[in-house]
Amino acid sequence: MGTNRLLKAHTTRFAVLCSEDFAREPEASVKCIVSWMDFDPRDLPFDGPRTVVLAPIHTTSGNPDRGRTGPVPILLDQRWRPQLPPWRKALVTALTWPMLARYGYAAARAGGGAAR
Repeated sequence: MGTNRLLKAHTTRFAVLCSEDFAREPEASVKCIVSWMDFDPRDLPFDGPRTVVLAPIHTTSGNPDRGRTGPVPILLDQRWRPQLPPWRKALVTALTWPMLARYGYAAARAGGGAAR
């Protein structure tokens, strides 16, 4: 089942935010979502438009960065792109083509521009 169909089946309200758009403007993106959900965006833990201040959490597994605290810049990490073997890129593109086209990634590549 596609993502949109799955979301529509369980809720009448949802939003889609591309990770690249979030990385470019994290504070603005989160403020928009929080406001849309009728919460007060003034209490968000941002220390600037691209830096979030993380509080300590208590967890034992997950992302290796889970233990980071304090100011953390949110950056778009594209270092992996040139390291991706062509066969893997082709496989991922083939498997995700419908969603790539739906969200404009395919058009960006076809036009010679950088993918979102």
